[in-house]
Parts: sequence; C-alpha cells; structure tokens
Amino acid sequence: FRWSYTGHRIIDADGAERSVTLFKPWKPYAGWILRQVLALDTAIGTPSVMVERSLLREVSGFDETRRWVEDYDLWLRLAERCECGVLAEPLTIVRTHQSTSFDRAEVDEGFMSAYKRFASTTTNEGLRTIAARQEGYYAVWAANKWVNRREWRRAAHAVTVAIRREPFKRTGYRAAARLCWHFLRALVGSSSEPAA
Repeated sequence: FRWSYTGHRIIDADGAERSVTLFKPWKPYAGWILRQVLALDTAIGTPSVMVERSLLREVSGFDETRRWVEDYDLWLRLAERCECGVLAEPLTIVRTHQSTSFDRAEVDEGFMSAYKRFASTTTNEGLRTIAARQEGYYAVWAANKWVNRREWRRAAHAVTVAIRREPFKRTGYRAAARLCWHFLRALVGSSSEPAA
C-alpha cells in the first residue's frame, strides 16, 4: 500500500478517553476506500497516516490554502488515487483541547468546500451524488451555526446550498425557516430598542 492509517484513541486535555467519532462507530476500511471516505464512514486520525512521499507529491500534498479540513481533503485525493492499508489497532493517541472545536461553522464550510471540489472533478456520477448530499448536510449545520452567531448572509448562503444540493430534504427548509425566524426576531428587537 502506498498509504495507510491505524486505529486511534482520542483523549481530552486532561487525558480522559473520548469517543473516536461522534456519529458512527469506528471501522477499519482498507483497499479502495473512496466511497467510505466520501460518506465519512471512516475516521482517519491524521497522526496515524503514513504516505509514500511520491504519492503525496502526485496528489499535491496538503492544500495549504485551506484553514479547515485540509486533512479530509487530502484523504479524498489519496483515496481517489490508490488503495489504502489499515491497521485496526489504536496505535495513535489524539489529544483534543478547547481550540480544536468542530462546533464551528467554518469547519462545516471546509467540508462543503471539499465536497464541492470533489464533485467538480469526479467523473463517477454515484460519487458526485454522495458529494452533493454531503455538501448539503454540512450546509445545514453551517447555516444553523451562522444563525447562532447572527451572521445572516453567511447563513443564507449555506441555506441556499443546502436546498440546492438536496431539494427534497426537509432539513434545508427547516434551516431556512430557523434563519427567517431568528432574523425577524433580531430585526424586531433592534427596532424596538430606544434610540441612544
């Protein structure tokens, strides 16, 4: 294998064990794992990855213009190029701390961008469909987080992406309704405040 990864454990800043993934149980996938990477069925810990130097050059390494999910973007490109090996044993410990928060709209936008790039380059219609669905999923998360931060334009953009990618899914419309509700509440609240 020209690239591989291992199982990993996640600990918090105090060294207490945390769940490896918030969404799905960890499973070791090997071989052609592009579909699993794309659907986020894999949880690849960056410190556990070994890549042949020539392969890293072939896929242009980490995209240093990305501030978020640059590792995931690289896994997609590696998985597109060749098969992957895996050692299921957790040989790596990943420490999380307050600054490594996935509860940020910017992280969701990073995933959206990675999926959009992938969809624009793949010739496989099935994989393009998965990428569009995933982009829509993360757009809903981003929209809700932008609403919480009262960043209305960014929330509106994310809602638009969510509905465009998955027009028959209710989550995008719920995010749109939530955006409208909170925006109107903020508008009414600001207009009812007395002038200084």
